Amino acid sequence: MLNPPARERIVLVARSLVGLPYVWGSNTPAAGGMDCSGFAQWCWAVAGIEPWASQFPNGRDETAAGLWVGLDDDGNHALPGDLAFYGSDPARPSHVVIVGAISGVPAAPSLVIGASRGDRTCMSPAIAMAKGARIRTFPSHLYRPDFLGFRRPALRT
Repeated sequence: MLNPPARERIVLVARSLVGLPYVWGSNTPAAGGMDCSGFAQWCWAVAGIEPWASQFPNGRDETAAGLWVGLDDDGNHALPGDLAFYGSDPARPSHVVIVGAISGVPAAPSLVIGASRGDRTCMSPAIAMAKGARIRTFPSHLYRPDFLGFRRPALRT
């Protein structure tokens, strides 16, 4: 379970990257941008969270679908720093964002942060910027109609 300071670190890192382009397949700002799962993993790593060591014993699938399968299911109980997942296939999500804030009750995120509006064609910061694909904030986890659920990271051991 993450303590409040770890959750605050995740959200601070996420907020600091707002505006960075969506770059498909990237998981570091050094590439000029990141995709959705790369963004989530970068924020966790900088905040001191390591979800893979114990939860991905047979190798790391660093996609949204891999994170969905490899992390704890928290149903509809979200806290800042958790992940919200989206997609048309409940067994294989295609998108992930970070819960940035909640509106008084854990089941009601009032802010999510993520690399969005990009796709496999956004292979460079220039293409992403031309398409308006970047890391941004959204007022609710229901900004997309295909919401699937939340998952929770673990502290690095």
